[in-house]
Amino acid sequence: VDTTSTENGSCGDNEDELSYVSEDEITIQIRSEDAEILKSSPYILSKDMMQQIADCGLPSTISMKQWVRLYSVSRDGDSFGTFLRNVKGHSFTVLVVQTCRGEIVGGFVDHPWEQQKNVQDGSRYYGTGGSFLFHVKEGSRDVRGRHRTLSFCPLPIFHQSDDDIAEAFANTPADTDVAECYGDHLDKDKVIIHKWQGKNNYNQLCHTREGKIAMGGGGEDGTFGLCLQDFFGHGSTGACDTYGTTGPLTRHEHFDVVEFEVYGFEYAW
Repeated sequence: VDTTSTENGSCGDNEDELSYVSEDEITIQIRSEDAEILKSSPYILSKDMMQQIADCGLPSTISMKQWVRLYSVSRDGDSFGTFLRNVKGHSFTVLVVQTCRGEIVGGFVDHPWEQQKNVQDGSRYYGTGGSFLFHVKEGSRDVRGRHRTLSFCPLPIFHQSDDDIAEAFANTPADTDVAECYGDHLDKDKVIIHKWQGKNNYNQLCHTREGKIAMGGGGEDGTFGLCLQDFFGHGSTGACDTYGTTGPLTRHEHFDVVEFEVYGFEYAW
């Protein structure tokens, strides 16, 4: 299986071919929201991160569409029903999770998040190989300099020592068939994309009764690649055959969710 390219082209087979996204190369558009809303519910991803995801993972069929934040826990509440209503009708969505430790993980799917037909609670995998997982490997400047507001974290990141913070962000899964979308700018955030490996079709799961969504599975450990449960309060990540991840995308397998948001794609006109 070729894991270095998607429908919209290749990110390259080695680091020398990868390039950092500069300000003048950012072409993605985000549907604007009220300034007061953004104060209390800011985006998790920077525009640079979104551009990396667009360039190295998203299909060309949505490259000309603007990003639209369909759902956010801080903006819309943690109701699973609200989540389903807000994302209804959107086949292509990007999930973004911010953990208690400030780590950022997520995924892209090309089928709607909804209960599957002929399955009472939606506990069945579906979707296609166009999906992928990702995590953000933070640059050295941001590891020590960014002060996020982590209201649900017992020990906020800005109260931890530099060594603790660096260790929290240093855990990166073993390099195995991933597209690293970055150049030589070590102080910039880098999006690491984990694409479908063709070993199974455990692409996405929407368990409506338990208020749980997941991506990826298979492997000896039987863990999800990424799972959000308890109505987006908690999550887990682990090794999975679906996307070739050899371990958790975060420092620990289980984590508390500080923020969760979902983006869809629509034409600007």
